[in-house]
Amino acid sequence: MTYRLFRNMVVDSVGKPGRRMRIAGLILLPLVILLGFAGGFDGRILMLIGVSVVLVVFADLVALLSWLPQRTTLTAPVHYELSAAGLLVQTPTSRTEVGWPGISQIRIGRHAWLFKHGAAQLPVPRAAFGPEEQRAIDAFLAASR
Repeated sequence: MTYRLFRNMVVDSVGKPGRRMRIAGLILLPLVILLGFAGGFDGRILMLIGVSVVLVVFADLVALLSWLPQRTTLTAPVHYELSAAGLLVQTPTSRTEVGWPGISQIRIGRHAWLFKHGAAQLPVPRAAFGPEEQRAIDAFLAASR
């Protein structure tokens, strides 16, 4: 897995709230900067600028901070399998099998399918499958909702 794919999967996982945060930050940032130029850059204005920047880069910051400690394990080969029984994710050091009854929510993202299992979210990158397989998985997941 590359950082780019990992980042795209994180952006998929934050979904609409993440996009709304980014838009709010992009709207707020220029307004706060203009306010700073008009009335001076005091502590409150600088804090609002910082908050605006965090809103804009939140998903990227989460991706980077998650990637750094895991980058050696995330670059190892991973086997993903979706079947009528459920989801299988196998790495060189672990094996996770979850049956469909154990998955409480499925989100179909642009770069990944996100399976909620308890408190954990299991992302499966679309890039692990060919275009025809992706369409078949999308159809299967849409039908199982």
